Amino acid sequence: MQNLKGKVVVVTGAASGIGRGTAVEFARRGCDLALVDLNLEGLKETAVLVEGLGRKASIHEVNVMQREQMEALPQQVLQEHGHIHILMNNAGITYEKNWADQSIEELERIIGVNCWGVLYGCKIFMPYLEQEEEGHIINLSSMLAFVGMPTQSAYAMTKSAVRGFSEALWAELQPTSIGLTCVYPGAVRTEILKTAAQHSVDEAKTLQLAELVDRFAMAPEKAGKKIVDAVVANKMRLVLGVDAKLMEFLKRCFPVMIHKIAAWGFKKRS
Repeated sequence: MQNLKGKVVVVTGAASGIGRGTAVEFARRGCDLALVDLNLEGLKETAVLVEGLGRKASIHEVNVMQREQMEALPQQVLQEHGHIHILMNNAGITYEKNWADQSIEELERIIGVNCWGVLYGCKIFMPYLEQEEEGHIINLSSMLAFVGMPTQSAYAMTKSAVRGFSEALWAELQPTSIGLTCVYPGAVRTEILKTAAQHSVDEAKTLQLAELVDRFAMAPEKAGKKIVDAVVANKMRLVLGVDAKLMEFLKRCFPVMIHKIAAWGFKKRS
């Protein structure tokens, strides 16, 4: 999708982080935005940034794991913008907890947001993308789809699912005018770990990890630029960041040893 001018982009998880960074970059390139999240204040802040670039922004307070809310969303977007050209399934959550410490309710929420949010988005928005001359879907996976890490078992499962789903859907979309890009971010300065800390067994330790990650993490604005570039180039996949590329390389070269190292690090940290 080389011509972005005037396109309408729906971004879930748009209140902060990668969602906000990508929404602003789309606006910078001439797109209007439908911003989706449960964080209303964050959405308002993102909308101000989009409108500051001279583009229209609508705010939609929606829980992506709720089917009824997602089914109502396309019509809300059409009422505001008249078209839907690009969908970015970005909303995601995690908890930093050992498998034994995670509750069923937490697992349901991780799967609900990270998996059902993507599935609902693609299924419900597909008919509207098909009505346009060209459309595009962006699905957010993670470098943990390459290597599952301790305390992130459920998150790794959901992001691996997004990877497999996106690869299959990409192939099915080839005869159509809809493109798909699956993004595998490494460390990006987002709120996901800080939010996870509120539900962690050891909140202080998780916050320390979040601070450490922020020191070398990619800025969300830079991530947004790379994601939009990938859409313009119609790339199937985008491995985002040196750490994600390294993780994928090490998994290919040392498919078992990398997990032994992760287990050693986890035991030492515990």
